[in-house]
Amino acid sequence: MQLFFQYLLYLLGYSFGPLIVLSWFLIKVRPKFPSALSIALIVVFSTMVILFVDTILEFSIMPLNGLKAISIGQGFKISIIEETMKILGAILGILIAREESAWTDTKLTLALFSGLIFGIFEWESYVSNKEYTPLGATILFLSRLIPPVYTITLMAGIILLIRGKRALGALIAVSPYVTHALYDHYLSMKSYLGAYAFHIVTLGTFVVGIYILLPIIREEQRTRTRFKEEATLNIEEHWLKKLG
Repeated sequence: MQLFFQYLLYLLGYSFGPLIVLSWFLIKVRPKFPSALSIALIVVFSTMVILFVDTILEFSIMPLNGLKAISIGQGFKISIIEETMKILGAILGILIAREESAWTDTKLTLALFSGLIFGIFEWESYVSNKEYTPLGATILFLSRLIPPVYTITLMAGIILLIRGKRALGALIAVSPYVTHALYDHYLSMKSYLGAYAFHIVTLGTFVVGIYILLPIIREEQRTRTRFKEEATLNIEEHWLKKLG
C-alpha cells in the first residue's frame, strides 16, 4: 500500500508538474517568440542531434542489453550528453536570431523550443516501441515536458552567470545535470519517492531561476515597448513631413 501511494504521488508530479510550471512560465514571462527561421533551424538541429549524436552516444554508454538499472555514473553521462546537446540547440538559435536574442525572454523561449523538440521525439520513440493506452500515452506526453524545464533552467543559470551572479548562476546551471542524473537512477531502481524528490527539486529550481530573472525581463520588456513606440512616432513624423 505504501508503494502504491509513493507511485501515485510520483505519477501526479511526473505528469502534471512540468505542465504546471511551463504554464506558469508562459503566463508570468509572456515571452517574445523568435522568428520562424530561428525556430525552424532549432527544429532541424535538434532533430539531427537526437537522431545521430545523442542516440549513438547514449547507446555506447548503456547498450540495449536488457540492463534496466541505471547507475549514478551512467545517469550523469546521459544527463551531460542530453542537457549539453539541448542547450547547444538553443545557443545556435541565439546566434541565428541575433538582435532578437538580445532579450532575456527570447533566450529562454529558444531554450523552451530546443527542449520541447527533444521531448516530443523522446515521446514518439517510447510510443513506437511499446503499446500504450490513450491515457498512458497522454501521461507520457505530459511527462516529456520535463526536457524543456531542464533546458530553460540551464539557460537561466547561464544568463545569471553572464550577468555577474556567479554562485547563484552556477548552482542553477548545474542543477539540471544533477537532478536529471539522480532522477533517472532512482526511477530505474523503482524508488518512486527518490525519483519524485528529485523531480520536485527540478521544478523548484526552474521556478526560482525564472523568478530571479523576472525583474530583468520586465525591465527589458518596458525598454522594448519604448523602442517600438519611438520607432512608430519617428515613422509617423517622417511621413507627416513628407505630406506637408
